[in-house]
Amino acid sequence: MFLETKCPDFSDTRKIIEGVGESDFLVSDDKCVHRIVGLKYDSQTMPEPVVTVICVRCQMSFAKRAAFSMGKRVYNDSAFSAMIFRNYRVGQAIMERDYTAVSKVYVDYLLSVDKTW
Repeated sequence: MFLETKCPDFSDTRKIIEGVGESDFLVSDDKCVHRIVGLKYDSQTMPEPVVTVICVRCQMSFAKRAAFSMGKRVYNDSAFSAMIFRNYRVGQAIMERDYTAVSKVYVDYLLSVDKTW
């Protein structure tokens, strides 16, 4: 039996561009072919990080091109991207139970940013 799969959410390329643009960085599966998720956090205005974009296979090529053209970092972490994909929707704030996992990814992001004083 053949199952037709449709791309959930973000089939509109404009929404993908907006979501990628709002993201501090993106996290993909290790091979960068199954899913990509974006996060944003501003400690001055947000109580917790928010999911900005979730893309699946049929949207990956476009999302990656958008990320690279905007200079966004893309990290590969299959377990983390799968956890966000399974448990969250775009616009949803990260729950307290996932703070540790998200904190580790943000630390990697902050340590990799070139700082010029």
